[in-house]
Amino acid sequence: MPKPLAIWLRRGLLALLTLLLIAKNRDLALEGWLKADDFVAYWAAARLQVNGQNPYAETSLLHLQRSVGWQKGTPLVGFNPPWALFFALPFSFLGYPLGRIAWLLAGVTTMVFCTDWAWRFYGGPSQSRRLAWLLGGIFLPALMGLSMGQIAPLMLLGVTGFLLFASREQWVKAGVVLVLLALKPHLFYLFWLALLFWLVDRRRWDLCCGAVAGLLVTTGVALVFNTAVLTQYWDMINSEAPPLVWLTPTFATYLRSSFGTQGLWLQFLPMLAGCVWLAFHWRRHRHSWDWKQQMPMLLLVSLATVSYG
Repeated sequence: MPKPLAIWLRRGLLALLTLLLIAKNRDLALEGWLKADDFVAYWAAARLQVNGQNPYAETSLLHLQRSVGWQKGTPLVGFNPPWALFFALPFSFLGYPLGRIAWLLAGVTTMVFCTDWAWRFYGGPSQSRRLAWLLGGIFLPALMGLSMGQIAPLMLLGVTGFLLFASREQWVKAGVVLVLLALKPHLFYLFWLALLFWLVDRRRWDLCCGAVAGLLVTTGVALVFNTAVLTQYWDMINSEAPPLVWLTPTFATYLRSSFGTQGLWLQFLPMLAGCVWLAFHWRRHRHSWDWKQQMPMLLLVSLATVSYG
């Protein structure tokens, strides 16, 4: 296929995917207001943060979210840590419709970039890169995350960035991008545990310096607008019902539901099994540990055994 034609084909596929995802957010009113979905939690919290208000205050969140079409009687409160506000702040300066579309475009671009890079990183033929785009575009969880306005593309970028810098042994940069994986750290609990083992074994403290720097910068920017955000987050965590009680589509929730929803401790049994697996896996591969080879399995087992998600 001629190169110009291939380039326009890729652009056309990207544009088509974007239009389909926008259409998925039906309820597009004549005034341009998009349906309020999960993004409304990030947008409203960041909007309050920019104005120096509590981004976790239910009354303020509900008032702001209802103003853009949120229909429920309770607000959608994000349990993401304060450094997540750093990534939502640029979108909060836009009105909700434009912010939602910009968030969608950023998510699609991130997904295309990451799938394209991962295809080549793991040995996929360059001439078949369009297949990687297609696989990413039709992967149902990715489509659901994009259409619901979730923050998952940023975590995908974190995985990609870590593998990129780890393959180049640029450990400070690899540490910096870990802040993206820390947006929902529970999803990758085995990665964090394996990383701890690896850090102690290899003594790569420069990676820790990068991770601390990433957290300080992202949290520091949030603190510029609202110096009390850390305390406000802590108060919210202690006052709200923890996400662990939610019935989420995980094997852990199924196990807990099978024996009564009050047996909260049952949700941690799969995670315990995952930790036991990692102990044997680390012992076997410790001396030949390669993040490129180990990351896919770590993520797969983590997501399969996580307590909620």
